[in-house]
Amino acid sequence: MIKRASTSGFFLACLLLSGCGDDSKTGTVSGKVTVNGEIPMDGSSINFVSSDGKSSSAGDTLKQGKYSATVPIGTVKVEIRVPRPLTRAKPGLKSDGPGPGPGASGFIEESLPAEYNDKTTLTLEVKAGSNEKNWEIQTKTK
Repeated sequence: MIKRASTSGFFLACLLLSGCGDDSKTGTVSGKVTVNGEIPMDGSSINFVSSDGKSSSAGDTLKQGKYSATVPIGTVKVEIRVPRPLTRAKPGLKSDGPGPGPGASGFIEESLPAEYNDKTTLTLEVKAGSNEKNWEIQTKTK
């Protein structure tokens, strides 16, 4: 009887922690992002958005270009955002306060073309378990 109680308690705790049974529905995606061979500034981000619109999205903030996220399995759209601080405002931009970096005015803009974020053409097939994917983005012509 004691064994049953402890086993039942273990399964109840496992269910409450939401770790049991859900591992087969997600995978861990990790890797590194570079833009034109360089590491983007900290605070850039990568997001994984379900292609079917039914699963939740996931993402991470880049630190030294590296990321790691728990993502629903299946094909996902990938959005990469690399902000660029501006020293003065462009027409139509509003400041949210002091911006990142020395001499910045509080204005930022997206440095990557829309094909990498708002109108992304990037996709990834996520499988259960570990998935490693490095993104080497080239925006300059050679």
